[in-house]
Amino acid sequence: PDFAYSVWSSDGSKLLVDSYTDANGGAVGTYDLASASYRVIAPKGMADGLDCSDWAPDDKTVVCGFGSSDKVRDGIYAVDVATSTAKRLTHSPYHDTVGTAGECGGGESRGVFSPDGKRIAFEEQQCGTGADPSSDESGQLVVIAADGSSPHVVVPFGGVRTHPGGEISWSPRGDL
Repeated sequence: PDFAYSVWSSDGSKLLVDSYTDANGGAVGTYDLASASYRVIAPKGMADGLDCSDWAPDDKTVVCGFGSSDKVRDGIYAVDVATSTAKRLTHSPYHDTVGTAGECGGGESRGVFSPDGKRIAFEEQQCGTGADPSSDESGQLVVIAADGSSPHVVVPFGGVRTHPGGEISWSPRGDL
């Protein structure tokens, strides 16, 4: 695949790879350094629109955002690496928006586990209302428990960089 970005597993033996393979979308998988093998992560019905961004500390689960034309399924998911089984954690109220002069990829993404694996921080992106809805999009940072419960806005809309290059990270102590 043509790699877009990757994240090391906590033990340093694998990479979580989020890639763009062709005009039809991307692919997500793991690359095992010891065997030099790539394994696709493909939850049923989620091949197009899945964007995985971090490993749980036990390296068994990854956090992914899902956004597609089927807006009912947009949200944050925990995906089992071994089985590709997805567990929905959130239901995004924000979606991709197409205007007459552009498009905005709204929704929820860029999730990262806290160092203890008990919480996940992610970005919610709300598209603007103009001809190019990405020109006035806005983002906020939300933290949930790893099971999807207890959502809490940490940084409200307007305080988060939504365009590529904005990333979320936890301190080693578990602070954002």
